[in-house]
Amino acid sequence: MDTIVKATFTNGIFKPLKDLDLPEGQEVMLTVTDISEGVGVKLTRQEVFAQVLANRITSCVGMAEIIEEDKMEQEEHPDTWLRS
Repeated sequence: MDTIVKATFTNGIFKPLKDLDLPEGQEVMLTVTDISEGVGVKLTRQEVFAQVLANRITSCVGMAEIIEEDKMEQEEHPDTWLRS
């Protein structure tokens, strides 16, 4: 199950702002986005362009690199890959 939920962080604990259908003690993976930094705020075209330039790929990546990265990922997490 993948879901996005807002939460507050108090005394080192994340507290969801809505109920989640999870068993007690269930381990989850969190991706933390600080919404006070303007997530959801409409950017100007110039601001978007500046962000694209700041985060662009600066070197070419060939198929050999992509295949090697996939092989390493498959070795590290074999349970997430389909087998033929």
